[in-house]
Amino acid sequence: RLLHVVAHGAPTELYVERDPDEARRLLGVPRGVPVMSTFGLLSEGKGIELALQAMALLKDEHPRLHYIVAGRTHPEVVKRDGERYRLGLQAAVVDLGLADRVTFLDRFLELDELAALLAISDVVCTPYRGEAQSVSGVLTFALAAGCAVASTPYRYARDVLADGAGLIVDFGDDEGLAGAIHDLLDGPTGTRARAAARRMSASMAWPTVGAALRSVLTTARRSTMPIPDTAVSTSPARRAPSPDTEVGTTHLRMLCDDTAILQHAHYNVPRVEDGYCVDDAARMLPLAAHLFAATDDETWHVTVGRLLAFVRAAVGDSHGLMHNFMGWDRRWLDEPHPGDHVGRTIWGLGELIAAEGSFSAEARELMDQLAPAVSPAWPSKTIAYASLGLAAAASVDPARYDDLERVATTLRDWVPGHRSSWRWCEPRLTYDNARLPEALLRVGHRLQDDSLVERGAVLLQWLERLCRRGDFYRFPGHRGLDHVRQLTWSGDEQPLEATAMADAHHAWLDLSADPGSAAAIERAWSWFLGNNRIGEVVADVAAGAGFDGLGSGSVNKNRGAESTIAFHRCFITRSAARAAFTSDVTTSDEAVDA
Repeated sequence: RLLHVVAHGAPTELYVERDPDEARRLLGVPRGVPVMSTFGLLSEGKGIELALQAMALLKDEHPRLHYIVAGRTHPEVVKRDGERYRLGLQAAVVDLGLADRVTFLDRFLELDELAALLAISDVVCTPYRGEAQSVSGVLTFALAAGCAVASTPYRYARDVLADGAGLIVDFGDDEGLAGAIHDLLDGPTGTRARAAARRMSASMAWPTVGAALRSVLTTARRSTMPIPDTAVSTSPARRAPSPDTEVGTTHLRMLCDDTAILQHAHYNVPRVEDGYCVDDAARMLPLAAHLFAATDDETWHVTVGRLLAFVRAAVGDSHGLMHNFMGWDRRWLDEPHPGDHVGRTIWGLGELIAAEGSFSAEARELMDQLAPAVSPAWPSKTIAYASLGLAAAASVDPARYDDLERVATTLRDWVPGHRSSWRWCEPRLTYDNARLPEALLRVGHRLQDDSLVERGAVLLQWLERLCRRGDFYRFPGHRGLDHVRQLTWSGDEQPLEATAMADAHHAWLDLSADPGSAAAIERAWSWFLGNNRIGEVVADVAAGAGFDGLGSGSVNKNRGAESTIAFHRCFITRSAARAAFTSDVTTSDEAVDA
């Protein structure tokens, strides 16, 4: 038989960094006061009296240390003894001279309050009295919030603190506990403990634990469970794609119909009930044109025409406003509005114009309707998409330079941050992140604006360092992040992140011939083929289908339009880079310094 261990879980809200001043205001704790906390249902087994004795011993060394004990008395204890234990603790506080340094919160903390408490806790104390305490939600939640822990040696604490996320002292040892608290409050011990807490709790978020539990239960349902002869490696496959990899188009053909391209699929079966969106049609326009030019297959010529008709219908008589969603019954589901779909349409039209194919004149007409509406008030990602389209169109249409100059005014406000830990031009990473540096690079190149190019290079280099994990990428997940430490638990990775990274590096490769960017494109492409943090393929290469996401331990094998188009676009980018950059490419750490 096989034994599977699934970690105790913690809510994702605890992984979000919080404003400590706001947290202190919520709980009524003064600024600048160090805090130790314990929370959960109270009973004699929790050993709070030991922590109080340790507090008394620290009077001189840490006279401002405040201890918050949060939680109701256990209901079974109340039935049997009433509030005798809590009253005894409160009496001990007075006897020990700690009345102004200990606060009891006699209530169940809501998640927001609990997150605030952990955000201001310099130390979390679990001074339980017996080894039989098999597990502790308090300890798990503390680690998820990145707190240092002082604890007695119950079994769960010995297991999860073994990597240095806290200090363990003997049961009943008040002097030892006082020493542990002192060490965690002062000097490098606490810093190391908090860093270790973040590392070891990365796999404890509830979605991650839920996925692991589902995997175990799925395995348990099978009639037989093969036992491996050797340990199974959990490290990424690190296998480079073959230069001769061929990508099929079967799945794209299934998604494209006589209206546009269907948004979603259940595994490899399109979901007609979800209808269509302009976002995907705009993404598909240049891809369909490329496939027609590369294969002479008239099916793709027809597809371009249908997609253009769909996009034109979405524009209607509006100026810079477009419908986005259409149902299977060919009825628009929303009113015309600005948004990413407008920016993506300008981008798709621009690349169609640059290709100078049979539909370029029609694309120019639509571009003339949409380009004047580009506004500094648009979100940065929408402007980035539009900028990419205008830059592409300007390569064959000089009339677009006026539009580029206008949009460049906004791009010049995208200034890299000054902190080494956060050099991004926005306070948060969300989705399709590398499109921002790509827009700066391509517009800067087209306008011969060195300052834009330099800013694009700085942003791309910072994003590269953030996402690089040896010879593979770990991209920001669907939940986003506003601190580099959050990358590990930022959520599922999306295929469009790999494609955006490849395209941004392709822009820099065109400008610099940097071999590091050639290697980065290979690395982004290989993410689809299993060179990722779980070593799983994120595409069906033969069918030409991109899978919808890379989770903590598995792949979402639905094959929607966004992920499939991203897969094909990354393949095209990689092929173009290999054709333009013929020198040897390596992904070793020594050769690549993007």
